[in-house]
Amino acid sequence: GASLGEIIDTKPLWCSIYPLEIIQENETLYIFVPTKKNSYLAMNDSNFACMDIEKSKSPYFRRDNPIGFNSEDYQPFIISYQNVLEYIFGSDFVNSIKKSLNLENQNSDDLQYNKKI
Repeated sequence: GASLGEIIDTKPLWCSIYPLEIIQENETLYIFVPTKKNSYLAMNDSNFACMDIEKSKSPYFRRDNPIGFNSEDYQPFIISYQNVLEYIFGSDFVNSIKKSLNLENQNSDDLQYNKKI
């Protein structure tokens, strides 16, 4: 099979990092996953149950998806996409972000939606 690098390099970057957003404004680079709080910046929609724990618990979503999502299975984006992010940005950058997020000492179910860097 193809390596991770071959997969990423043969398709648009956007497809490999979705839903991550990268926006440059003058000399500042913003790298973020869309949430309700930052959706005004985002080109992508964060209104999906897989990205919004509260939405996944809603009766509306559970009516069509009775099993829903197990909130214990949610992981911060930087963890679930770590290999992709390390290939694109390098492991030093990813590790510095992980360290600044202090993921090891966090017990919150909605960690990926509340932490800021």
